[in-house]
Amino acid sequence: MITLGLYFMILFYASVYDRKYMIVENRVHFVLFLLTILSGNMNLEKLLGAVVITIPLMLLTLYKDGIGGGDIKYLFFNTLFLGFSAAYTGIVAGLSVAVLYALFTKNRSGKSKYQRKIPLVPFLSTGFLLSILLRATVT
Repeated sequence: MITLGLYFMILFYASVYDRKYMIVENRVHFVLFLLTILSGNMNLEKLLGAVVITIPLMLLTLYKDGIGGGDIKYLFFNTLFLGFSAAYTGIVAGLSVAVLYALFTKNRSGKSKYQRKIPLVPFLSTGFLLSILLRATVT
């Protein structure tokens, strides 16, 4: 229970910071990794799941400037903590909300709505929280 409370605080901090500065601090990744190890949640299956989720996104980012490196690391360490299926559910939910947000928000910068950047961590964090809540209510 304490682990989940700490995890929620990390997600909240990362979301607020990314919303304000459009950066995911490396300390967030370190704390997520430390929390994963201290909680005893780390195993080979979760590590492989994290690699499977992040490799395609890294390749996509190399090909076209899309998701930032901090967001990819954020996905990696959250997948280490949650596991593949919970992280995948959270990523799909978070990215779905992010796409809807990008499509329906008014553009104030003068750029096309497809050219502007949005902070991704708040949406991913929301998806991860939903994934945890769904898993808790289903099981």
